[in-house]
Amino acid sequence: MILFSCKNMQMAFGGDVILDGVNLSVNEGDRIGIIGSNGAGKTTLVRIFTGEYLPSGGDCFIHSAVPGSLGYLRQDSGLDSELTVYDEFMLPYAGLKALEQEIADTEAKLIKYGDGAATGHVLSGKLAALYERYTDGGGLTYESRVRSVLKGLGFPEESLGLKISSLSGGQKTRLALGKLLLTKPKILILDEPTNHLDEESCLWLEGELKAYNGTLLVISHDRAFLDSVTSLTLLIENSGAFMYNSPYSKYVELRRADVEYQRRCYVQQQKEIARINAFIENQRKWNRERNIIAAESRMKYLDRMELIDKPAGPEDPPAISFDIDVPGGNDVLDVRGLGFAFPGRTLFQNVSFEVHKGERLFITGPNGSGKTTFLRVIASKLAEAERQFVSGSFRIGINTGFSYYSQDLSDVSGEGNVFDALYDRVNGGRPAALLVPPVKLRNSLAAMGFRGSDVFKELSELSGGEKSRLQLLMLSYERRPLLILDEPTNHLDIGSREVLEEALAKFKGTLIAVSHDRYFRSRLATRTIDISAFAPAPATAAARPDTDRGTSGGEEFRRQKEKRSAIGKLKSELKRTEERLAALETENAVTEAALTDPENSSDYTKLSELYERKQAADAEMLALMERIEAVTAALAEAESR
Repeated sequence: MILFSCKNMQMAFGGDVILDGVNLSVNEGDRIGIIGSNGAGKTTLVRIFTGEYLPSGGDCFIHSAVPGSLGYLRQDSGLDSELTVYDEFMLPYAGLKALEQEIADTEAKLIKYGDGAATGHVLSGKLAALYERYTDGGGLTYESRVRSVLKGLGFPEESLGLKISSLSGGQKTRLALGKLLLTKPKILILDEPTNHLDEESCLWLEGELKAYNGTLLVISHDRAFLDSVTSLTLLIENSGAFMYNSPYSKYVELRRADVEYQRRCYVQQQKEIARINAFIENQRKWNRERNIIAAESRMKYLDRMELIDKPAGPEDPPAISFDIDVPGGNDVLDVRGLGFAFPGRTLFQNVSFEVHKGERLFITGPNGSGKTTFLRVIASKLAEAERQFVSGSFRIGINTGFSYYSQDLSDVSGEGNVFDALYDRVNGGRPAALLVPPVKLRNSLAAMGFRGSDVFKELSELSGGEKSRLQLLMLSYERRPLLILDEPTNHLDIGSREVLEEALAKFKGTLIAVSHDRYFRSRLATRTIDISAFAPAPATAAARPDTDRGTSGGEEFRRQKEKRSAIGKLKSELKRTEERLAALETENAVTEAALTDPENSSDYTKLSELYERKQAADAEMLALMERIEAVTAALAEAESR
C-alpha cells in the first residue's frame, strides 16, 4: 500500500525554492533514511507528509489511513509537563490502573464472602472477567515496558521521581521520544532522534527500531545509526529527491557510480553535439542545396535529441586543514589520580594515563559520566568556583600548545558578524607584520561555506552547523599540535562530518576528543578510555516510586501476574521469532529465484550481492531456529510451574 506519493512536487517559501520536481513513493513497511546537507529540505519534506505544509506545486498524495496512524518526533522537541517522569508515563495507562484497583477490591470482597456462597460465585466470575480484560490490555507488562523504555533512554529508577519541568532540553527530548515509542504508531517519522543520546541509548534505540514492524522514516546525520535501522536511503539534494534501494554505506557507492555514469553520458553527448554543430557550420559554408539540406537534417536531429542534464552534484563541501607551527614533544599529556567531585556526587576519581604524540584518543561514557568535565579540566576551562572540586594532577607536555573546541559553541556566540569574529580571533594580539590579510580570511570563510553576504551575518543569526564550521575554522588558524574537541560533529551534516574526518586523519599532531558519532570515532580513534570506569561504586539506589497496590490477598495476584508476564513475554518472543523466520524463508525463495534467473547470469555485481544476501539469511535462519528451540523449552517449563 502506498502511503505517500509525490509527483512533480514543488515547495517554496517566498522566492526560495526548497523542493522542485520531486517524484517518489513511500510504501507501507518501508524503512527510509533521509539524508542531505543542512537546509536541503529534509524536514520540509516530512512536514508535507505530516500535513503541516501544503506543497506549492505538483501533487502529494497522502493515504487516508496516515493521519490516525502517524507518530512524529520533531527535532529537539521536548516534553512539557509539571508531573514527575514516572507519573507522566503512567498517564496513558490510567484505565489499567483503575482495573488494578477494581481487581483488588473484588479480591478483598471474595476473601470476605468466600467462593462457596452465591455472592462468592458472582465475585469469582467477575474477577475472572477482570483478569482477562487486564491481561488483554497489557496489564502484565505495561509497567516493565515503561521502565525499560525510560532506562533505555537514560532515566534510571532514581530519576523517575524528578519533575519534568526541572529537566534539561535534551532530557525532555528523550522523554518525548520515549512516549512516542510507547504508543507504537504504524508510521514513525523521526527527525534527528539520536541528538542528545549517548552511545548506550543509541544502541538501545536501534534495538527498538529493529523490532518495530511499521513504516519508518528517519532524518539523521548518524551514519552508523542509519546503517543499523534503515534499508532505503532518500537523498535530498539540489531541490530534488533521489531514492536508493540500500542503507547508507551501500548508498555511498551507488551514488558515486550514478554521478560518474551521468557525467560520462553528459560528456559523451556534449562531444556529439559539438561534432554535429561543426558539421552544420561546415555545410553552411558550402552553401549548396545539398549541403543546406544536410545541415537542416542535422539541426532537426539536434532538436529531437533528449538532452542529458549536467550532473549537479552537491554544493562544494567545506574545506579545512589543521596544520602545526611547533610540533611539540613526544609526551603530550600525563594524568595522575585525577578526580572531580562536587558535594553529593563524584563524577570520576583516580584517573591515570599518558598520551603520546600522534595518538587519537577518544573519551567515551554515558551522558552525565563526566566526559565534557574531563576535557574542561585538562583544557583549564573550569570556572574558578569549580576548581575546588578537582583532585589529582595533570600536565600538558613541553611546547605542546593546544586548541579547545567547546560543544556549547561559546567562542562564536557573542556579538558581531562572521568576518569580524574570525578577524579578531585570528589577528588579535598579532604584530602588524604578521596579520593575516582580509582576503585570505574571506577565502577561508568561502571554503567553509560562508560566501558572499554570508560573511557579514550576525553570529546570533547563525545556525548550529554554521557556528560549528566557524569555530572549527578559528581552531585551524591556531596551528597547534594538540586538539581537544568536545562533540565536534554536533550540528554538522554528513558532508561536513566527512570533511572534518579527512582533515583530522591527515592531522600530524595529537587528538583528544569526545564524540557520540560512532562512525566518526571508529574511523579516527587509535585508543579509547571509558570515563565511567573511573566512577565510584554506586550507592544503594534511591527508593523507586511506590507502585505496589498493597491490597489484602494481593500476594497471589502478584504471583500470578509474574507467571503470566513471564509466559506472555516468552510467547511474544516465540511469535516474533517464528514470524521473522517465515519472512526470511520468503526472502530466500525470492533470492534463490533471482540467482537462477538467466537475466542475471552475466551481472556479476548483482550475483555477488545475491549470494551475500543468501548467506546472511541462511546464518540468521539457523540462529532463529536455535532460538525457537530454546524459547519453546523455556515456555514449557514456565507453564508447568
